Amino acid sequence: MWVTERQRRDAEAKAREDELKVQKQAHTTHQPKPPTTMPAIPLSQIGNASMSTLSSGNYSFEQIPYQSLIIPALELITQPLDSYANKTPAQWAAWSQKNPGAGTPVDAEILYQCLLRAYNLRNDPAHKPMMHELTKLFHGLFDPAKPNLNTLTKIVYQTGLQAQISRLGTFPGGSAPITLDIPEFTKADTNWSYVVLAPEQGEGALGNLLRIGNAGNVLRELLGNGYEQAGAVFQYFSPRKNNNLREARLWTPTTTNRNQERVVSLGVGNYGRFDIIANDYVDGSRPALGVRPVAPKFST
Repeated sequence: MWVTERQRRDAEAKAREDELKVQKQAHTTHQPKPPTTMPAIPLSQIGNASMSTLSSGNYSFEQIPYQSLIIPALELITQPLDSYANKTPAQWAAWSQKNPGAGTPVDAEILYQCLLRAYNLRNDPAHKPMMHELTKLFHGLFDPAKPNLNTLTKIVYQTGLQAQISRLGTFPGGSAPITLDIPEFTKADTNWSYVVLAPEQGEGALGNLLRIGNAGNVLRELLGNGYEQAGAVFQYFSPRKNNNLREARLWTPTTTNRNQERVVSLGVGNYGRFDIIANDYVDGSRPALGVRPVAPKFST
């Protein structure tokens, strides 16, 4: 059973009020989730919750924040679904409904939350062997020679700066679409704009990030908890470029290239950067990773 955001925040307020670092902006809209009876888990404990290797070779993550919920435990299926098939996000959503036991294709947030958990455990001695294998695996998935990974995160860009973020298919707990302003960042050309989250830099500079400014609201809605570390997380799980960490960017349309529906894809492109592409084409066929629920070991 899921734990609501309200329950989690109440528990955090009792434990340590200053742990509530990320607040939703007033201009975003969320539908409240119904209360549940599962005890709330303080964010301090969630941040240190475990990950483990399953007999399948996949990875289990416990107490994963997702939208306004806490997922007790999930399995990240690290081999692309349907034997590395290429499908559009809409096709992946339909495939998932027809193959419910095979895993739900990830959206950008749930994949990022798994990677963030692993990133935060990278120096923990007990997790180092599995982190070595997980990192090696994602270095292969994010190989520049391979296509980006599709996600089920959809963005409908409207007139001006306003946009609506939603998820295709059925995810744990579901979500009402979120409406927010997505700014135009540095213009690459008349169609695309970008913000650099982390520059190309030496391995020892991991964690040195650039100020994301007004990109914070967008990243928060796309990636969720811990969005501020996105540049470091994606640098860490990307293969190195000339022994350096790759530059990481977020891409969005310019204000003259809106009034259309887009999806989010993730990967290393032709220019050698890691790209969070929040303006990818809805008809783009790409592979996808998946998740499915597993029994948690965490107890309260």
